[in-house]
Amino acid sequence: MSVDIAQVLEEYGVGPIMPDSHFAGRYYHLQVDYSEWQNYRATVMIAALEELEPAIGAPAVVELMEQVLWRTLKSREAVAAFLRAVFGEAGVNRQKE
Repeated sequence: MSVDIAQVLEEYGVGPIMPDSHFAGRYYHLQVDYSEWQNYRATVMIAALEELEPAIGAPAVVELMEQVLWRTLKSREAVAAFLRAVFGEAGVNRQKE
């Protein structure tokens, strides 16, 4: 039996996928270090996004989680590109330091 994950997400009310450009630069000012997210452990990423709630609000956190879910269906590269668009290159650069 095959399950269409995209259909399941839509049925559960997950918002539509938006282009990375819709989020570009939105949270650069927070200087989020997402370098630890690069291993794509969902628990680490979810916890880090939840920590942003005081700064950006619960609806924005949910929106980011939804967008990460959609990109997870595409590829790791899609998730990485999204994180760079949202938070800037700082998270990637910190990993190299």
